[in-house]
Amino acid sequence: DQGYVSSAYLGVYVKDSYDGIGVYVDSTEPGMSADRAGVRSGDYIIAVGDYDVHSIAELTKVLRNFEPGDTTTITVFRGRQVLQLNVVLDAKPAPNG
Repeated sequence: DQGYVSSAYLGVYVKDSYDGIGVYVDSTEPGMSADRAGVRSGDYIIAVGDYDVHSIAELTKVLRNFEPGDTTTITVFRGRQVLQLNVVLDAKPAPNG
């Protein structure tokens, strides 16, 4: 219907971590699902739902298990704490052009 495949989207800018903890969050897109859930710059995303995350490629693959509008959890490592944040996943924005 839309001319592209809509997929689940967190709205995070991430880097692979050097220590294998998960993916390092550089920043979140204001107002998108990760931002609304409370994910912060400096967090490490270590799981989405029941799926462990160790790399950007893995995060991308894990998100394919969800649809826009699904509710799940994001597990983050922040400082010395592991936190579970509830999130309602957004739809990936349409590609430009």
